[in-house]
Amino acid sequence: MKIPTEKQSFSNPKLANPWEGPYRVIEVSDNSALVTLINVDRDSVRVPFDSLKKLPPGITDEPLDITPYGLALAMNAHRRRCHEYAKAVQNAKGKRFDHSPAFPQGVL
Repeated sequence: MKIPTEKQSFSNPKLANPWEGPYRVIEVSDNSALVTLINVDRDSVRVPFDSLKKLPPGITDEPLDITPYGLALAMNAHRRRCHEYAKAVQNAKGKRFDHSPAFPQGVL
């Protein structure tokens, strides 16, 4: 999420660094963290601790309700990072599975 109010507090808004988020921390090392944007289909990035910001007070860290599109993005991102999952998806192509609906209330 880009925060435009951060630019307003600077005397020269062009020098303010915009940031987006929130990110999920996947792995932590001695001086950096491997993070990925939540519900966005992008590769993970290793970021030094000095560049990380805490979640702003107005934003909750509650899990978000995922949309069908967000679910598809998350599955695609997982497929790119997990070879075992990618093989299982490849083997399942063309097969039909009977299961309960993922969204019982229906998709908008």
